[in-house]
Amino acid sequence: MIFYGWRTFASKKGTLRRICHCNNCNADTKWELRVLWTWFTLFFIPIFPIYVERVLVCPICEYGIKVTKKNRDEIMADVEPETLE
Repeated sequence: MIFYGWRTFASKKGTLRRICHCNNCNADTKWELRVLWTWFTLFFIPIFPIYVERVLVCPICEYGIKVTKKNRDEIMADVEPETLE
């Protein structure tokens, strides 16, 4: 029997410099930029990435907005990258 499927991994890449209002939880916070990778898995081991997307996420309720080609330049200019400490 062969077990295969897919799994999504998330990585925080930065935080917005300005405060945004979340329509889902009504909080005013700095949203996070996350990159989501969907991987094909074989026997629960990630083999190769299938899909990659960038999402702006409210850190309180996890509500997100996709970063598309239309809004990418505007959003990326306002993101402060994560620092390695």
